[in-house]
Amino acid sequence: MHLAQMLVLADKSERCADDLMHLNNILRSHKIRLDRFMLLPLLGILTMLPTHPHELADEILSTTQCLRTRKGFGKLSVSTNEILMLAVSLIANSHLAKTAMSTAVTNIIIAQQTAMMVAVIVASSSATTTSSGC
Repeated sequence: MHLAQMLVLADKSERCADDLMHLNNILRSHKIRLDRFMLLPLLGILTMLPTHPHELADEILSTTQCLRTRKGFGKLSVSTNEILMLAVSLIANSHLAKTAMSTAVTNIIIAQQTAMMVAVIVASSSATTTSSGC
């Protein structure tokens, strides 16, 4: 459902499915999996960017590698899905600053990150409540 909303914003109805599949295949060849439920809207965001898919894949790889070297972003602290979400958000923000769709897509990215943070907070508070109740 979220991916469909992203593609409606893209307003490229003729080629959007082909562009989406092409980008997904390129990302998968780089071992980047954005075709999972929680990350699927990110694929839609990347499809809207006026950048070549191979460049996007290279940027995602370098950004995730850079984030992993930062304190607090290790594999035990932050999941691969979260790192991918952060990397795509950073890349999309840098590319969208140059386009007219920046406000709409930035708001979508913020809403998605907020939903993810709420889910993490709820999960950690329920884990704390469960562990203190035993």
